Amino acid sequence: MVFDAEHYETKSDGSGPAAGWAWTQMGGDGSLGEGYLQALPDSGLAIDAPQIEPHSPHLQYHVRFDTVGTFYLWLRGSGQIDDTVHFGIDGTSISTDHDTAALCDWDVFYWWSELGQWDARPVVEVPSQGVHTVDIWMRDDGAALDRVLLTVDQGYSPPHDGPPESPIDLPQFGDLDQDNDCDAADFAIFAGNFTGPLE
Repeated sequence: MVFDAEHYETKSDGSGPAAGWAWTQMGGDGSLGEGYLQALPDSGLAIDAPQIEPHSPHLQYHVRFDTVGTFYLWLRGSGQIDDTVHFGIDGTSISTDHDTAALCDWDVFYWWSELGQWDARPVVEVPSQGVHTVDIWMRDDGAALDRVLLTVDQGYSPPHDGPPESPIDLPQFGDLDQDNDCDAADFAIFAGNFTGPLE
C-alpha cells in the first residue's frame, strides 16, 4: 500500500523541546502528488526517545490491513544524509533513538529508501486485520517526506516515480476505527475521506 505524505489523517505540531517545529506542506521540487511535507524549521534539532510520542511533530495515516505480520517500510523523500524520521503503528513508536531510528539514506533529490540508521531494515508488525494508524514522527528537522510504502514482499523495490497512491479502502460501516463503538473519531475518519457531493 502506498500513500502520499500530505494525505495524513491527523497532523500534530511539536511541543516541549520541539515547540515551534511542524510538518509543513511544500510543493514541487520533483515530488509526486500535490507536494510533500517537510519538518521545519531546519536548524539542527533531533528528537529521540522518550520525547518522540509526546513532543515530536507527528503524522498519522489510517490504513486498512487485510494481512497481518511483517510489513517492510519504504519512504520517498529528500534531505541530507542525516535527515531521518521515526515510525510506528497505532500511536506507538517502533524506533527509539539515533541507533535504531528510521529512516533514511536520502540525498538531495527525491528517491525511495528502505534503510534505517546502521542499515537496519525498518519493519512494521501489524497485529490484526482492519484499520490501524501508521505513524511518522520527525527525528531530524529538514527531512522532506513525499510518499510512504508498506509491502509484505521483502524483495520488492519501488520504481523511482511510483507506484501510484493506493485507493482509500476503509470499512463501509460506522465503526471505522474498529474500537467497538461509533463515535466522533469514526466521523473524523469518514469526513477526511468523503468524496461525494456536498448537496
